[in-house]
Amino acid sequence: MGRSREVALALQKCDWVEFAERVTGPYDVVVITQGYLRDIDDVVNEGLRPIDGVIRAVVCPVSAAVQGGVPVLAH
Repeated sequence: MGRSREVALALQKCDWVEFAERVTGPYDVVVITQGYLRDIDDVVNEGLRPIDGVIRAVVCPVSAAVQGGVPVLAH
């Protein structure tokens, strides 16, 4: 609690992170990365969990067109 700024800044420095920012709501930080679904477990366990302040992670795979590194979702 109260560490979202530090966590987001640490994530922004990771080469596998395309986007990391603090948010309001049920989660403190949202991270966007790209890769094969089979590799996401390694990213979470080896890249995300060791960051000081990360207590838990929820993975939400998105299959969408990507523009400028950010998913483009149809409305």
